[in-house]
Amino acid sequence: MRSGALISVDEMDVNHLRNAFKHLIKHHAEIVQQANEVVDEYNALVRKRKAKRSSASFILNGDMAQEFHESHPSNEDDDRFDGDYNAWDLY
Repeated sequence: MRSGALISVDEMDVNHLRNAFKHLIKHHAEIVQQANEVVDEYNALVRKRKAKRSSASFILNGDMAQEFHESHPSNEDDDRFDGDYNAWDLY
């Protein structure tokens, strides 16, 4: 009620119930809209950080550094940990 006194749902008339229900639906829609806006802002920040991170590059100086880099397999080529691990296979 506007006076702040709580009343039982059983004591409400039909118009009061209808108005209360409309208020709940409207309030719920506003909260969902605000949550969607927050999620969209978060996704935009994540995309921005990923773009910034993927644009980073490095330069190998010297033949030894380049040779060392080429001699090690990349993480994509490393299949040592693919598949199921079974400790009994070690014995």
